[in-house]
Amino acid sequence: GGTITINGGTVYAKGSSLGPGIGGDTNCGTIVINGGTVTAESKFGAGIGGAYNENLEKGSITINGGEVTAKSVGKDEEYGSGGAFMGSAGIGAGGDDSVLYYGSMEIPITINGGTVKATGTYLSAGIGSGYGGNVTGQITITGGYVEAVSTGTERGSGAGIGSGMEDNYGGGGEVEKKIKITGGTVIASSASALAIGHGSDGSDKGVELYAYAKVTAGNSADNVTLQTADKRAYGMTRKYAKIEPCDHPDPCYSSFLPETRHSDRAGPPHRQPA
Repeated sequence: GGTITINGGTVYAKGSSLGPGIGGDTNCGTIVINGGTVTAESKFGAGIGGAYNENLEKGSITINGGEVTAKSVGKDEEYGSGGAFMGSAGIGAGGDDSVLYYGSMEIPITINGGTVKATGTYLSAGIGSGYGGNVTGQITITGGYVEAVSTGTERGSGAGIGSGMEDNYGGGGEVEKKIKITGGTVIASSASALAIGHGSDGSDKGVELYAYAKVTAGNSADNVTLQTADKRAYGMTRKYAKIEPCDHPDPCYSSFLPETRHSDRAGPPHRQPA
């Protein structure tokens, strides 16, 4: 359980087996990153968070600043072919080997600032749960720059932010609380599931976005469409979504106006507050 606080400097943390780069098994403790350059990776477990074949039940992860890179490596030149079979989250829970019903992320993850890049391997989320796991903890992003990727395959993957893929027995893949994005720039992508929400075959409660958020979404970074106000939630269901502050001066949304006018249907334009 303990507390890990990183205020600056350069940190490289590597989990060589089932454990995470930074964290614990079922209890990652209180992890707070305020600054510095932090790289955390694991062969089987999460980059930051929990271990492979475990539920992440206790602790919290808060990132307030710095440059943070977290990834479940899976298979690469360094680790060889013995990488995580079902994958683990970049930030969040480790994965499940499909028969043990693990991989759930039950703790709060909060990103308030900094530059954060999280990569989940194979069937797990970039930020959230591993393969076969649910998300019952609150995921909140209030600021900063965040990139979250679930590598996966066209046959199945985790969400960029949210849950990993449902397992072969119909377990996991559920996100039981709205994912909250109240500020900052967020880029989320998935090989075949939702950018933000649930992994393949799962379900979720949706995403709460800040009022002046602009959303572009599509099947890839090279194939996106600016979403009108009534389509912002739909944008989260694509494979790629970018959320960023909008400061345009257009009047309130109308279905007869071009897509660049994407403020709320009724009420003032959603310029970014000064």
